[in-house]
Amino acid sequence: GKFPHELGSLTHLMGFNMEMNNLTGTLPKSLFNLSAVQGLSFAANKLTGHLPKDASLFQPNLQQLYMGENNFDGPLPPSLSNATSLRVLTADNNKFS
Repeated sequence: GKFPHELGSLTHLMGFNMEMNNLTGTLPKSLFNLSAVQGLSFAANKLTGHLPKDASLFQPNLQQLYMGENNFDGPLPPSLSNATSLRVLTADNNKFS
């Protein structure tokens, strides 16, 4: 199925796990407005596309981001270098350049 766009409107959401749900398509842009989120996992799906290079998602509270085993492509967002709280990042088995 598709990634639920409604998650992007949950502004106080601190974390969620959508691993291994056979999700397809791209991540909704609204997901990158979750400034309170500390942990995200959407690994082991069939998600595609680029991650936004200026994604505000990656600052300031994100500590864990699991996005391995998908079909993401393009470069990793430069904003990851500003993610001072990020402690865990998995991006394996994608098509990043």
